[in-house]
Amino acid sequence: MEETIFSSTHTRIAVVTGGNKGIGLEVCRQLAGNGATVVLTARDEAKGAAAVEKLHGLGLSSVIFHQLDVTDASSIARLAEFLESRFGRLDVNNAAVGGIVPVDDPSFGLLPTEEKFSGMDGHQRIEWMWKNCRQTYDAAKAGLKTNYYGTKNVTEALLPLLQSSSDGRIVNVASSFGLLRFFTNEELKRELNDADSLSEERLDELLGMFVRDFEAGAVAERGWPTEFSAYKVAKAAMSAYARILARKRPALRVNCVDPGYVKTDLTRNSGLLTPEEGASRVVAVALLPAGGPTGALFDGGKEASFVVAVVTGGNKGIGLEVCRQLAADGITVVLTARDETRGVEAAEKLSGMGLSSVVFHQLEVTDSSSVNNAAVGGMEYVQGVDTNKEQFVSMDKKQRLAWLNKQGRETYDAAKNGVQTNYYGTKIVIQALLPLLLQSSGEGRIVNVSSDFGLLRVVNNEDLRKELDDVDNLTEERLDEVLDSFLKDFEAGALEAHGWPTAFAAYKTAKVAMNAYTRILARRHPELRVNCAHPGYVKTDMTIDSGFLTPEEGGRNVVTVALLPDGGPTGAVAVVTGGNKGIGLEVCRQLAADGITVVLTARDETRGVEAAEKLSGMGLSSVVFHQLEVNNAAVGGMEYVQGVDTNKEQFVSMDKKQRLAWLNKQGRETYDAAKNGVQTNYYGTKIVIQALLPLLLQSSGEGRIVNVSSDFGLLRVVNNEDLRKELDDVDNLTEERLDEVLDSFLKDFEAGALEAHGWPTAFAAYKTAKVAMNAYTRILARRHPELRVNCAHPGYVKTDMTIDSGFLTPEEGGRNVVTVALLPDGGPTDMNKANFICDAELHVKALPVLCL
Repeated sequence: MEETIFSSTHTRIAVVTGGNKGIGLEVCRQLAGNGATVVLTARDEAKGAAAVEKLHGLGLSSVIFHQLDVTDASSIARLAEFLESRFGRLDVNNAAVGGIVPVDDPSFGLLPTEEKFSGMDGHQRIEWMWKNCRQTYDAAKAGLKTNYYGTKNVTEALLPLLQSSSDGRIVNVASSFGLLRFFTNEELKRELNDADSLSEERLDELLGMFVRDFEAGAVAERGWPTEFSAYKVAKAAMSAYARILARKRPALRVNCVDPGYVKTDLTRNSGLLTPEEGASRVVAVALLPAGGPTGALFDGGKEASFVVAVVTGGNKGIGLEVCRQLAADGITVVLTARDETRGVEAAEKLSGMGLSSVVFHQLEVTDSSSVNNAAVGGMEYVQGVDTNKEQFVSMDKKQRLAWLNKQGRETYDAAKNGVQTNYYGTKIVIQALLPLLLQSSGEGRIVNVSSDFGLLRVVNNEDLRKELDDVDNLTEERLDEVLDSFLKDFEAGALEAHGWPTAFAAYKTAKVAMNAYTRILARRHPELRVNCAHPGYVKTDMTIDSGFLTPEEGGRNVVTVALLPDGGPTGAVAVVTGGNKGIGLEVCRQLAADGITVVLTARDETRGVEAAEKLSGMGLSSVVFHQLEVNNAAVGGMEYVQGVDTNKEQFVSMDKKQRLAWLNKQGRETYDAAKNGVQTNYYGTKIVIQALLPLLLQSSGEGRIVNVSSDFGLLRVVNNEDLRKELDDVDNLTEERLDEVLDSFLKDFEAGALEAHGWPTAFAAYKTAKVAMNAYTRILARRHPELRVNCAHPGYVKTDMTIDSGFLTPEEGGRNVVTVALLPDGGPTDMNKANFICDAELHVKALPVLCL
């Protein structure tokens, strides 16, 4: 695996160790593609030089090679001398050996292909890897020497150059194998987790102990990891060293990132991700804005910033999961609960998992002196309810909620307690902790656990909806009046008459109020990141286990928002083309729900107006419609057969490849459809961008363009190698050349020569147009560095265009696009894809956004 670093004056200077293959090579390619001068290092001079030549062949002339053996002090010194004389500064590092010796599996081969792992999940693949290796003493020693001492020695040698940079960065490539949960020695875990007291000398002693225990066959007995032992121990030590270094060198940005389980020689091609996907996570951390986090662990792009977090209701359910996940990311967690016994038990349970950074403090959120025994959901539930899980299997969400509603009674006392807990209890805790949050050395964060029950569409009183949505004029005092009116109407039996929610009334009203208060707080304290996160419909005591998600899955959504990078979201004006249905409509809904003014555009005026009215009916009054004809085209580049059987059950047993094969059979790729597809997916989008560019450039913030792309737009769909290289060479590619490429495609399509000339053959026009749009996006990003110009792949979504054959709902696909639109100022530009958070209520700085 690899590590990277660099500074941010004019041209960034980056050193990537182990850059001749796998993730390292991809990191080099992506950094160079982002304008950095990259020093690719490798132990084998011939292989390193060949890697550089390969990158030069892609048009990346800013990559240079220098030989480096991370286990050889003289080799490290020569690299430092070269960098000093050539650049005078640096903005860093990497190398990895697994600490195991592969054993050939005759049925797989030494480097198996992806087909061999078909049908295996991640756990099964790792189990296969473990069965096909031997942990030898020599391999363990070599693994430590490379993965810890080699990386550390290079870092130490390059520190003076990093400190000469205005924004020196160290990005150590970590691994989930480096988490302390793999250690069973409780004292050892505590020691490794205590970065304030741990020293480099003590790390050396601990690693010496491990080597001796390994040689003596006492690894399990002494509580070290037993599988992939040396690799796990080295990565745990490197994570600890990174935190020590971050504390010791506050002027540098020192972080770790886990690229995920990647197909490399080290994993014997058993990983789930491509090197390109793994490297994109490393590069994303390397390209974080100046002044970003230090001493952080980024797990698959998510940041764990080694801070202090307070979690209320942390003894069970989602709260307990949030504590577990935050602590696993290296954060010191104060777990709070009303019941002291249960809170202590929860903290001990987490400690037993190796998460010793969790401490308990008793907290009654409805008692201001303690910062209730309340019916949190605002209902009194019947005792002894049958929660046989099988009864939920055939129920959809609406049916499960109807069942849940029947299990309880909405009494006035329960409603009063629900409002007291869900709104006033949360608010009291926030107000008590605000002074500490404001004193934070970084950006203090408040994440209120919300619900889709808190969206304004649950309120039927239109005047009240408008008032609650007008955050610029809404006050806390007015919120108190609103909640008081609700309780009076509840007591008087006048909920429906006055437009309040009727089912789960108190819970919904309290969550609506909390969402509004969150936005008030975000406006009042722009120096904090104040957001809501919807964990989803989770199996908890409150839902009587009727939810769809596990607490782990729900907790993950909350943790993702808590760990957003500094400078993250806390409205904006956005234009969304094709906003009347599918992904476009969902993007409009989610942006509007985030407080952004949305201009929804569509070709059909009637349908566009209906879509805007539909959103308005949900309480999203910040959506306006404008007619826009991008082109009256077959968007997918195909003519589909009418009356196709879209029975959803037929897709249940199909994987993605099978669904796409089915989809391809439903249509004909005609020349007219292909021409229309290119006209819409490339030229239509481009025309809109060019028309709106002047407005985007006049933005007081960073204008954003988000082009909806597809994995069909990746260059791997093009079989013509020369064309691939040309399209990837964004420094020399022009819009005029793209026009010529598309013209050649259409000529070859008409002549029946697609395969002969290396074009895609299935979904040909759609793929070619998306490839061209990805290239145009990169040209635009290079030409306008003051804008954030990116592509977002929403995934394989159920839409008219896919004849509902996709895996994701429009809501899920729209969320990926919205996440890219709402990236923090100073974030990446010229990124081709993103995998980000879900179900997060975010409030952003004022800037225009163009979603196409």
